[in-house]
Amino acid sequence: MKTSTKKSKPVEETWAGLCNGQEEEFSALFYDYYPALCRFSLLITNDFKISNQLIIDVFHQLWNQKSDWKNIYHIDSYLYLRAYQLSKECVLKRSH
Repeated sequence: MKTSTKKSKPVEETWAGLCNGQEEEFSALFYDYYPALCRFSLLITNDFKISNQLIIDVFHQLWNQKSDWKNIYHIDSYLYLRAYQLSKECVLKRSH
């Protein structure tokens, strides 16, 4: 897992390019956010493997919702919110 939090370019630029059909920007978005989102999820789940899988799921869902991309104005907020939601769902399922 990459530990640097330095983004390759401004997220707004990456997201705009992706929304305009530059699909190669998706990997840049993934590599820029994956480490931080995994750490964020780990704070909630306390399970490294589960957190990694949940964040992969976040990006998988995002990729499969291309038609909704135009409605996402703040991709960083979206990613953290989805990471939070999936992590909390996982914790709740494990506690029952």
